[in-house]
Amino acid sequence: MKKPILRVPTRVDYMHGAHLYARDHQMKIIQVKNVYQYAHRGEKAFVKQKGKLLRQDAWFHGMWPPQGSVFMVSSEVDYGPHHKRPTLYVYSHQIHDEFSPALYQQYLRWRRGLSAVFYLSLLLYFIEWFIYGMVLGIGALYGGIKQVLAKEIQKRNALQQAVPPNDSPTATRNSIEDNEDDGSWRRTETLGHTCDASAGEITIRSLTEADFRELLRRESFEDKAPEDR
Repeated sequence: MKKPILRVPTRVDYMHGAHLYARDHQMKIIQVKNVYQYAHRGEKAFVKQKGKLLRQDAWFHGMWPPQGSVFMVSSEVDYGPHHKRPTLYVYSHQIHDEFSPALYQQYLRWRRGLSAVFYLSLLLYFIEWFIYGMVLGIGALYGGIKQVLAKEIQKRNALQQAVPPNDSPTATRNSIEDNEDDGSWRRTETLGHTCDASAGEITIRSLTEADFRELLRRESFEDKAPEDR
């Protein structure tokens, strides 16, 4: 059987199991940070509990543990008054197990590594969901814009179909229209027939007032009898 690539040391497994056991049985794991007084009945030291940053006074009755020692003590360990401050009283029969300082430090480094991996994976998880939400939002925005453009195109096509183009304009003559641009006027009249588009380009221009008077003069001259001209 092949060994896994990432193998947790057995000693760290043992320390982790000790912490789980202490938690399930309401025990405490304490570490002797430094000893500040020795006596023939024991020693006084500052201890640190797992999960607590503040150092606390402890009295080890009948024991002289060196600095750095780590103990798992039973729930019978309690605080008592000592120089007007609470002190943790530890007796030898209350100690369930003892760990080496090196093993405890190795376990702490392992736990910090697991915590770093956990928070990194949590960060990547949130980044993944953020990117997923951004993609969904962009997709919804694109779909909305596409629908609006489709509606506008449908409206424009409907308007173009409602007004058919007039490909055969009707020639007009002899009707009077005002020219709003220069204030002049011109005369046009509907002839009743349409212009053939195949006849070529037809140039259309507006008559001025002088041209229109000349046309009236010629028309009245042609309508008169020869003896009246």
